Amino acid sequence: MPEQAPWVGVDGGAGEALRLALADPPPPYPVATESTGTGRTLVGPPEVGFGRTTRGDRTRARLLDAARSAFRGVGWNRARVEDVCRVAGVGHGTFYAYYANKAAILEALVRRHAAALYVLADGSWTGGDVRADVHRVIAGFVALADADRDIREIWASAAPSEPALAALKDEVRAQFVTRIRTSLTAAVDAGLARPSLDVGVAATALAVMVEQSTALGGVSGTPDFRATPQRLVDGLADLWLHAVYAPLQTG
Repeated sequence: MPEQAPWVGVDGGAGEALRLALADPPPPYPVATESTGTGRTLVGPPEVGFGRTTRGDRTRARLLDAARSAFRGVGWNRARVEDVCRVAGVGHGTFYAYYANKAAILEALVRRHAAALYVLADGSWTGGDVRADVHRVIAGFVALADADRDIREIWASAAPSEPALAALKDEVRAQFVTRIRTSLTAAVDAGLARPSLDVGVAATALAVMVEQSTALGGVSGTPDFRATPQRLVDGLADLWLHAVYAPLQTG
C-alpha cells in the first residue's frame, strides 16, 4: 500500500473549505496550514512539521498532483503512467520508486481525499449552536466533494476493474459512517439529539444522503437536478437537523 504523508493535501478550493469549516469552533486538535506555492494547501496537526518535508515527500506530492492532472477527464482505460511522468517531469524509474502502477497512485489520491473528509467529519458537531455546527460541517462536505469531483469520478471509473479501489469505496464509506455515528452519539449524550434516535441507522442514512446528494447535485450535477452549492448545503442541513435534533434545538 502506498505510504501516506501525515498531513492532508488538498487543492486550493478544498483547502479553503476545510479552513472555513474548521475555524469556529476549533477542531479536536489545533490545525496548521501551509501553502506549497503550487495551488495546494496542507492541512493537519501542527506537530507534523510543515517546512520540514523531505525530498521524497516533495517528489511523492509532485507525482500525486501530476496524476490528478493526467487522469482528469480521460477515463480509467485511457489513464497512463507515461502521462503522469510527463506532467511531473520525471522518468518512469522515479514513478515506480514510489508507486507500483497507476492503480496505486490513484489509491493514494483517494486516500488523500478521504483524509480531508475525515477531518471534516471529526470536527465539532456540538459546539453550542447546533444549526451553525451542522451547516458548517455540511458546507465543508459539499465544498470538498465539488473540489475533488475529478478524483471521485476517476475512482468510480476504475473501481469495476480494480478490486482494491472497489474495496476502498466500502472502507471510506465505513469510516465516514463511523465518524458520523460518534458525533450523533455525543449529541444524544449531550441532550441535543432526540433520545430515541437509532444512531447506527441514522449515521448510515445521513452519510448516504450527503454522498449521493453531492454526487448528483451541484453545478455539474445531472440535468434533472442541479443546485447551487448554497442551496445544496441549506437543504441537506435542514434535513439533517430535523431528522436528528430535538425541536427546541433546531427552531
